[in-house]
Amino acid sequence: MLLAIAASILICASVAGWALVRWHNRNETAQVAVLDLGNWSVTRGVEPNPGVKPLKVSREASRLSILLPLGSSEGEYEVRIAKQSGEALVTAIGTAKLSKGVTTLRVVLRMSSVSPGTYILQIREAGLEWNSYPLTLR
Repeated sequence: MLLAIAASILICASVAGWALVRWHNRNETAQVAVLDLGNWSVTRGVEPNPGVKPLKVSREASRLSILLPLGSSEGEYEVRIAKQSGEALVTAIGTAKLSKGVTTLRVVLRMSSVSPGTYILQIREAGLEWNSYPLTLR
């Protein structure tokens, strides 16, 4: 009888430990979204080109890997998600690197606090104007 009770406790503890580890790992895993701007024309200023389809990103993504438009240079960039009015909601800074002809900017941008909807993704190289792209957060 004592052996059965000990085995039951051990099984319960094992299942609880396994569930806790899975829950913890699920919450710690950062989702990466890739945004390809390679074929986009650069739009200077805070307003994106009207009539273009917005980029789509899950709000759960916490890391963005942005493939910048052709000819973009390496270096430090600022990224932000803004309302249509221009008010910044979240911002991040990252360094773009050129590899195999593609300039890729990687940033950590926590978007889970932003409500689903249509926004503007704005990117600028240090000291330059904002480049704006329509963005839908799901």
